[in-house]
Amino acid sequence: MSGSPVRHRRLAAALCVAVALGLCAPGTGEAQTTTSDDAAAERRTAEVIITADPRVEDDLGAVALDGTEYRAAVDAYGVTEARLTEAEATIETSIADLRALLAARERLEGELVGAQRRRLKDEIRLAVVRADLRDLAVGQYVQGGLGGPVEEIVDLQAANERGSQRVFVDAVQQDRLSELRFLTRHLAEQATIESAAQAEVDVVARRITETERIRDDATARRDQASTELVARRQAVADSRLMSAVVDLDFRFVNFNAYYRAARTIRAEQPSCGLRWTALAAIARTESNHGTYNGTQPDADGNIEDPITGIALDGSNGTASIGDTDGGEIDGDPNGDRAVGPMQFIPSTWKVVARDGNGDGKADPHNLYDATLTAAAYLCRQGPGLDTDAGLRRGFRSYNNDGSYVELVLSRAHAYDAYEVPPLAPGLPSPSPAIEHPDDVTTTTTSSPPDDDTEPTGPQGTEPG
Repeated sequence: MSGSPVRHRRLAAALCVAVALGLCAPGTGEAQTTTSDDAAAERRTAEVIITADPRVEDDLGAVALDGTEYRAAVDAYGVTEARLTEAEATIETSIADLRALLAARERLEGELVGAQRRRLKDEIRLAVVRADLRDLAVGQYVQGGLGGPVEEIVDLQAANERGSQRVFVDAVQQDRLSELRFLTRHLAEQATIESAAQAEVDVVARRITETERIRDDATARRDQASTELVARRQAVADSRLMSAVVDLDFRFVNFNAYYRAARTIRAEQPSCGLRWTALAAIARTESNHGTYNGTQPDADGNIEDPITGIALDGSNGTASIGDTDGGEIDGDPNGDRAVGPMQFIPSTWKVVARDGNGDGKADPHNLYDATLTAAAYLCRQGPGLDTDAGLRRGFRSYNNDGSYVELVLSRAHAYDAYEVPPLAPGLPSPSPAIEHPDDVTTTTTSSPPDDDTEPTGPQGTEPG
């Protein structure tokens, strides 16, 4: 069974979801309006940065949103993403620099080794030349001591041979002296080349060490930014769900729940024809989209402070319903009360409760569960809920009150004016366009009318 309406209180100001979203003048409960052209002029679109959120229906990826926390989360994500991009660019540049420096070091070390080998070769040759010169000098001394002018006069042939030998020795000695001078000069040149090559190797080694430090620092920054970006992305996703839908009077988490419930029930019961706008209209009427008495849904659709209606004891125009759950669902062991954003009484919830968010349990205080349950409940009234006659039949099963039915129907028609924006070709889904209005608060003419009616509860009739 469903509960009866909560009536006779005028809480429009308290119930206006636009107050919480900055779309109403505080204390008045009345939305400040501008033309749609003015509203469009006051918005500026930010870069799309979120590429996936499994909680969000794919078709809603381009829905325009706004919210202070959402803007802040988007900005923080952008800053972190820029840090990540900068770090990755630094790593890439450092790696390229390291490749060049390592190649340069290999080349310079090869030149240094070549210079060292040439120096060693020259030193060995210089030692040989010096040894030859010593041997020549010793030989000349020895030969000069054994002969002389007298011997040369006595033995002319010996004298000629000795003269020829001295000429040869002198020539060899001059050649060795010339080579000695060349080797000495060449060694000095090689020492200079070797010293310069070693200096270049040292410079490149220092640059390699510095570049490795830059790369390692950038890698640490990249890892930190990558980790932080996960949290930033989650913050964007959560704040996105908590943001106001531009041109509507509820948050994106509500839209996601209504849209998902309608899609799910359409897949299960195509002939039902239920649209998300009908669910939004009921939620607006029953609990002002889960914001009754100042509460609100979180990013997962859980109502922060459970919404519980007045006692259904026959007073204040309500139906008289005895306790059916021992207070397990509505917290009242003495009688039943309507609960949750869609205002189900415990007996009805037990019959049609659905798990809309896939967490394994059905909770009347969760938007996804309550909205899918409401969809299933409405579709029990038969096919054709895509027509006004069908909707009237479904809404009357929710609350057997003519004024209630017409109010919810008018709100459903107002929501029908909203068109879900299509995703741009090639855009990842879901991926919202992020709208940044100025500080002037606005709504648009397509928003459902705000009035003084307060949340009600489903009528106390047994579901068919």
